[in-house]
Amino acid sequence: RATISAPHMHAHVLEDLLPPLLQSSKHKTDKQLSILDVGCGSGYLVSVFGRMVEKERMEPKLNKGKVYGIDVIPQLVEMSRKNILKEDGDLLESDTVQVMVGDGWKGYPEGAPYNAIHVGAAAATFPKNLM
Repeated sequence: RATISAPHMHAHVLEDLLPPLLQSSKHKTDKQLSILDVGCGSGYLVSVFGRMVEKERMEPKLNKGKVYGIDVIPQLVEMSRKNILKEDGDLLESDTVQVMVGDGWKGYPEGAPYNAIHVGAAAATFPKNLM
């Protein structure tokens, strides 16, 4: 059973993850950021993260980076892709954002190490492979 997070929850995630992303950018100014969104659902949060790291920014100072969205449900990945293409297709075309079908509990080693991992999917236990 799948659910989509409410927008206010996405706002909390962004508020919580911005400080560590800023820290990573401050300490490693030449290294791209890497963000994993497990349970990418509608694609909204993947797009917002993508806009945050699509290019180096002056304020707030964030390094350029890449966002990986992963979901175990193929229909949600397809919905994510379609939603992103509506207004943010340039993020997919520039390879700033990538969405894929996969077991997010196992992570996505190809994009590691990550500066931030958001798990929007429900879990009975903490997915230790993401640590």
